[in-house]
Formats: sequence, C-alpha cells, structure tokens
Amino acid sequence: MKKNFANIVTGSRGVLSIGVFFLILNDLLIWASVILILAIATDLFDGKIARGLKIESRLGEILDPIVDKILIVLTTIAILIKIGIDTELAVIIMIIGLLELSVIIIAIKSFFILKEEKIKVNYYGKAKTCFLFLALTLFMITLISGNRSFADVGINILIISAPVGVTNIYYLNKCFKEKKEKEREKEC
Repeated sequence: MKKNFANIVTGSRGVLSIGVFFLILNDLLIWASVILILAIATDLFDGKIARGLKIESRLGEILDPIVDKILIVLTTIAILIKIGIDTELAVIIMIIGLLELSVIIIAIKSFFILKEEKIKVNYYGKAKTCFLFLALTLFMITLISGNRSFADVGINILIISAPVGVTNIYYLNKCFKEKKEKEREKEC
C-alpha cells in the first residue's frame, strides 16, 4: 500500500474529475468547487508524497500529466456546457489553452520515460498547469456568483499562461537534443 500511495493520490484526481464534471452539469456548483479544489490539491501533493516517502515511480511520472489533462478537459467541457458554447473570447482562449501542445508534451515526456531517461521536474509545465487550474477556479467562481469580473481575470491568466507553455516546449526540446548528443558521444 505504501509504495502505491502517491499513485493512488494521483489516480484519485481522475476520479474526482468525473465528480466535478457531473456536479457542474447538475448545478451543484459549490460542491463542484470543493471537489475541484480537492483535486487540485492532489496535484500539489502527489509528487511531494512520492519524493518524501521515496516511492517515486514511472507510473506516477506518466499518470500525473494525464490526469491533470483529464481534470482540465472535463472541467472545461462542463463549464462550456453551462455557459453555452458560443464565440466569446473566453471560450476561444480556454480551448487554445487546453489544447496548446498538451498531447505533444505528454508524448515527449512519455518517450523519455519509456526510454528509461529521466527528465528533471519541469517548472514551466507545473506553472502552466497551475495557471490553468487557477483560471478554471475563477470560471467556477463566475458560474457560482454570476460576477463576470472573475472570468475576466481568468481570461487574462490564460493569456499570460500561453508563453509559459511555449517555454515548456523549448525546455523539453532542449532535453531531447541533450539526449541525442549523449547518444552520439557513445557511438564515437
């Protein structure tokens, strides 16, 4: 149980994501917000738990970004359904922010993991995820309160997060190039 505890915490974020989705759709917005905050907290603590208990695993490295995306996508879909999908700037920015190379980031990271290469914790990716979580929280507050100013702040956070995502790609590309250089050196 101890060796899987951090992965259980990580996996619970995926289960909580489904709960957030259905709570939003059923207008149980306070409960959805509480569960969303709990899910976000699991992202803050799963890695710390794994490192603190010295139970880091490849499964955790792969699972963490995937369940982050599940939480972000399901919450966003539910919010879009509740506010009505239209051409508002917020909808466009949310979709761009969610799709912004997420699949590529996960694929590159998975490649390194599957090749038994380790990538140091990428704080650009963590910052991007934090920005997305904060924006989703502000959109939830907008749904609850009806106060558009929270959504406006959330939109600005998403705009700010875009360059962080690009920086994340640069970092991962740099790791990929360093790995290729090491392989070339071994061949010589």
